[in-house]
This record gives sequence, C-alpha cells and structure tokens, in this order.
Amino acid sequence: MLTHDADFGTLVVRQGHPFHGILYLRLKNSAPSNVITHLQQLLLKNPNLPDHALVVLGATKLRIRRPLRTP
Repeated sequence: MLTHDADFGTLVVRQGHPFHGILYLRLKNSAPSNVITHLQQLLLKNPNLPDHALVVLGATKLRIRRPLRTP
C-alpha cells in the first residue's frame, strides 16, 4: 500500500494488524511529479524491499521497520 497517511503505520506497528507492506511517503511536496521522482529513486536504489515491512520515505531519509512477527 502506498500512502501519505501516518495512521497506517500506527495500525501496523503499534496495534499489530496484519499487512503485506506499506510505503509511507513523508514528503513535504506531494505533487504527483515529486512523488514519482522519489519512488523511482527508491526503487532504483532498493529494488528488493522486504515484504511485511513499513517503509517510510522522506525527502532525504529512508527507514524500514519490520514487524515483530509476520502475519
């Protein structure tokens, strides 16, 4: 799931809801062209993102959080 909404991360990490993967975009500029540019850079640098992870992508920072257990 691709989202700009931090609540999905809260549901997954704190409440333990099952999921396959969430990519949370923490970009100040959410214009489609900027989102596409950042996604392209992410996938070029990290072509094998892990399953069952919360990936937080900021303008200059990447964080990958794995749940304590997979669903």
